Amino acid sequence: MKIFKSILMLAVMFSAFVQANASDLDHVDTSEQQTYQDFRENFQYGLDFMLAERSSISNGDAESIDTYMYLRCVINHKLIQMLKNNEKHKDEFNQELLKEQSSYDALLTKMQNFEQEQKASCEVAQSEYDKIKDQ
Repeated sequence: MKIFKSILMLAVMFSAFVQANASDLDHVDTSEQQTYQDFRENFQYGLDFMLAERSSISNGDAESIDTYMYLRCVINHKLIQMLKNNEKHKDEFNQELLKEQSSYDALLTKMQNFEQEQKASCEVAQSEYDKIKDQ
């Protein structure tokens, strides 16, 4: 099943043309999804959001980097919640991604490790983002 890989490749290609913002995070539905298709679309939306933010910091200024780091922390947390809440779709997820990446469990563990390792940085980034947002 190369559909997911194709979608991801398209997202990478077009992410340079998309600039996301914090309000877009509200569209990432972390709740339990009824169908695998709904889960996959929501998960893909989260990944696309992350890619769009990464491309938006190309100018390298501190404000963009602080914003990206904050949003990266938030979206990582949302994707973890999404995976935890949709474990019933684990087998389908594994069937689709196992050839291209890793398993559901490995991806969840990797994201949780990132969250733990970056906890202090995420807190600082949130503080910096709040300062920028309040200006």
